Amino acid sequence: RVNISIRGRRGIGLHLGIITREVAMKHGGFGGGHDRASGASIPRESLLRFIEDLEEALSQPLKPF
Repeated sequence: RVNISIRGRRGIGLHLGIITREVAMKHGGFGGGHDRASGASIPRESLLRFIEDLEEALSQPLKPF
């Protein structure tokens, strides 16, 4: 497994915890956190795809949380 930590800046309008949880679950892992800080644990073989999917999720139009 790989443990991942993600941090964001104040005022970006994203909830990193929600996004991280959704992407991690898609890859057989788990995750979550707060609006500006999150973490996940995923299978090592899913790391590159996780990063790609996380980047895609972060580039989507903002949804209010």
